Amino acid sequence: MRWIRNLRLPRASRCGHGADRRWRLAVGEEGLIDAAEPLDPGSAAAGEDWQGDWLSPAGVDLQINGGLGLAFPELTADDLPRLLELLELLWRDGVEAICPTLVTCGIAPLRTALALDGGGRPGDPADRPAGAHRRGGAAAVRPELRHQLLPARGRR
Repeated sequence: MRWIRNLRLPRASRCGHGADRRWRLAVGEEGLIDAAEPLDPGSAAAGEDWQGDWLSPAGVDLQINGGLGLAFPELTADDLPRLLELLELLWRDGVEAICPTLVTCGIAPLRTALALDGGGRPGDPADRPAGAHRRGGAAAVRPELRHQLLPARGRR
């Protein structure tokens, strides 16, 4: 177990009184937080000093178009290693889930993109998209489909 200290947590208190409160966290071998303790001002508690930085919950990118030279509606099976690399980079930056934007394209490329976006490591739900963000084509004909989020199968 390791300790990190002198960090801030969002919404640590329902009122504004604790907005600048500093914390100390115990992080277990699995990288999960095992304990959280408030720190008194000027505390010399042991641990890696985060100098007042924030620890935030993981984010969800609701409209990601691609990355690392990949465009989601144009993915092929050859792009899977690069897609996994992109997911890893996003995860390191605090993005836990994505909803890839799928713009106007043919039915076959759309199906391929949806299949690959859900590819990842077999059985690892963290590598599946939270859904897909659909734009173009169908939205031009049926405005109610504009910017619609499509749920991903197999994700809670």
